[in-house]
Amino acid sequence: RSSQFWQSASKINVPRFLEHENVSPQKIEQYNKRRSNIVGILDSPVFKQYFGREAAVALYPQLDHFSNGSWPEAFSGVLLVTRLDPKTRVAKSLVDIWNQYSQQWDARVTHYKNVAVTVVRLKKPDPNVYYANVGDVLIAAVDERIVHAAIDTAKGERESIGKDARFLSVRKYLYDFSDGVFFLDVPGVKDFIQRYWSTLFAEKKDKHTSLTQEKIQEMLSRVDGINSTGGAFLAGKPIRSKWALTFDPARINPEFRRLYGCAASDNPTVQFVPKDAVLYQWMNCFDFSARYEEFMARHQKKSGQTAASPFAELEQTWGLGVKDDILPALGQELGWYVQGIEVGGLFPVPKFVFF
Repeated sequence: RSSQFWQSASKINVPRFLEHENVSPQKIEQYNKRRSNIVGILDSPVFKQYFGREAAVALYPQLDHFSNGSWPEAFSGVLLVTRLDPKTRVAKSLVDIWNQYSQQWDARVTHYKNVAVTVVRLKKPDPNVYYANVGDVLIAAVDERIVHAAIDTAKGERESIGKDARFLSVRKYLYDFSDGVFFLDVPGVKDFIQRYWSTLFAEKKDKHTSLTQEKIQEMLSRVDGINSTGGAFLAGKPIRSKWALTFDPARINPEFRRLYGCAASDNPTVQFVPKDAVLYQWMNCFDFSARYEEFMARHQKKSGQTAASPFAELEQTWGLGVKDDILPALGQELGWYVQGIEVGGLFPVPKFVFF
């Protein structure tokens, strides 16, 4: 945070920027409240009490088909696991939290395989909350079955994610010991998104929803053939991370196939990038012609097959064709860097260089 970039970024007056962009006072007030709420949550003793050591979040989207496509229902498969300080009194601290937001709640205790499961019924909002302690670990979810499954896993009666083939295919490329791990079952997430939007649009049949569904399907088709992805990081100065992605070369999107089939090479651009750059990227396998064809296909689909090229006037002025003259001369390298943020004007402008 002591770097020039962060010092510049901290000077950005976001409310002023929003006001300059003609954002309504109500929206600006909402932004200020949300920012204040987030900062308050992160700084609160209760948050630090529950998330000061270890925490994990998992999503199980395959439990049921959605009945109405609502987000609370879609994320009813979320499981929260956190390791508590031995001094934490779960019941009392949770009561304090709920009393801040609602006086209309009650709790009862059930048992699952000799483990006490507390059910908290909130009248506003509606979902019940189920939680249980297994040793010094707190397990919580809004679906009782997820808590039961987590208890079974803790007892060794179900296999954990640590034995899942897709997780292991990514895990082997990461650090043996780390401060955080992320994993994504790409086909599972794709199925989750498809089922959610299919349910949401089931009762809405018009041109707008059809186009939206078409765009979603186009976006999801880009991850065909990708099996899983994940990463891990090590805290410290600097923070270090590793990421891995596994895929089926025979099924992967042709665009990705070209990218992952590109041979590595030396990077000569570091010789002219200033040392005070705060963001920098270089790649040696950028297909300008493919990006051009993709852009033109979208343009024709939106404007009609007979629509004039958006580059027609430029091509006439330059006396050069984008496709036949300019693109072949660009090669396949692309890079950019940012040196900082210019905050002297009405709104912040990054010092951006493209090459």
